[in-house]
Amino acid sequence: MPSVSPEEHKKSVDFMNAINGLLDFVETIAPLIKEKDYVEQMDNLKMVYDNRTMVEIVNIIAQRVRENPIVMQNDARSRLTIKQKKVLTDQEKLKTGKWLICKNCDRIICKTYMNTHRENDVCRRVQDSKALAKDFKKLDTTRETNAISIIRAWAVKTHRHKFC
Repeated sequence: MPSVSPEEHKKSVDFMNAINGLLDFVETIAPLIKEKDYVEQMDNLKMVYDNRTMVEIVNIIAQRVRENPIVMQNDARSRLTIKQKKVLTDQEKLKTGKWLICKNCDRIICKTYMNTHRENDVCRRVQDSKALAKDFKKLDTTRETNAISIIRAWAVKTHRHKFC
């Protein structure tokens, strides 16, 4: 079922209330206005149809406004349910089966994004850092990581991308 944000829903409801208020007002005052005055104004706007009464013209205008695509879209949006944004915990994400733990960097990633994520620089750098910690058998590999960063910067600067 389609949903809409709370802001869009409020804008659509306000829009529809304004349109309906205007149309109700026009329909209410139409019988009270002298037809001569009304027709004269419509002539100025070149919108008066031949052989039609003022009430028919107001009904036609009201119908056209209600059938306008923008009015119909906002009317439909004003009746949509407001989508509720729920932030899932890591446990809830994993339980749905739509999320996985990346074996390279231990982050929780959406299944559909996993391949793109593994090509991500952050994922690769975390994987490299974990490999350094394993190879050097120590948790703090800051010095080694800095050395690798300097080598990578040199490789980029000198166009030797195989070292990146």
